[in-house]
Amino acid sequence: MVVIITNKSGQLGNRIIIFAHFIVNACEYGYIVFNPSFDEYADYFKGSCSRVLIQYPKKMNFLKKTGPSLVKILRKLIFTNINLATIFLKKMHFKETQFHELIHLNNDEQQFELNNTIYQDLVVLKKIILISGWRFRDIHNFSKYKELIKDYFEPVGDYKQIINDFIKRIRTNCDILIGVHIRRGDYQNWMGGKYYFQDAVYSEYMKQLEGIFPNRKIKFLMCSNEIINDASFSNFRISMGLNHELMDMYSLAQCDFLIGPPSTFTNWASIYGNVPLYKIRDADSIITLENFEVIQY
Repeated sequence: MVVIITNKSGQLGNRIIIFAHFIVNACEYGYIVFNPSFDEYADYFKGSCSRVLIQYPKKMNFLKKTGPSLVKILRKLIFTNINLATIFLKKMHFKETQFHELIHLNNDEQQFELNNTIYQDLVVLKKIILISGWRFRDIHNFSKYKELIKDYFEPVGDYKQIINDFIKRIRTNCDILIGVHIRRGDYQNWMGGKYYFQDAVYSEYMKQLEGIFPNRKIKFLMCSNEIINDASFSNFRISMGLNHELMDMYSLAQCDFLIGPPSTFTNWASIYGNVPLYKIRDADSIITLENFEVIQY
């Protein structure tokens, strides 16, 4: 039986997390998950790089001698055709046959538990399950397969080396490294800009963190999807991130603590690096160490 993730939900953080939960469930129940929607991120990771068919468990790479440019083209073609076919099936209300089932989540707030009996019955009965939406989760089994997941989503050699060298360099003369994720861009409009905070808000939280760790050498790793105005943080010891989605995410995963607005980007950094995270939900809360938690799934 094959489960196919047919649509692209959000950016890197969202895409890793949905794929990770399906890999976990596939491990537990013994099926194949095929994820053509991961095409533009596949070459970042050990488990999916250089493969036309992005899946778990990994099968023989039958086009392993294909050049990287052609691999990208083939991935895009595969995703486009599967995505269009799924959209057609939805519009025609042709969501199930003896051989296939289409499961579509209508909105971001709806969560589908992959351990429920309805889904597991489909895994047994159907040849293909098409997935549309992103809040599919296997919370129950995630910790059981966490190391396997981390291995699959380990950055490939060149990226990994750059990240490790960067972290080693910025940790010089530093007792505690705190990652600060300044999420801008799409957050200006998402949820009415609820989590689109100005520099002064981040600066105030950073000041609080320095107070939590008196007499310690604190450095802040600043990462954002927009250019950061370093003058706004001139009172702190800071290092700017590498300005690359993967390398920023995995640099944050090597910090001692993380702060940032609710985001799967920092969620995954916390999961992967086992790093305590504080989610900034408003402009004027008081931080304590008890407010930090390592995200589990």
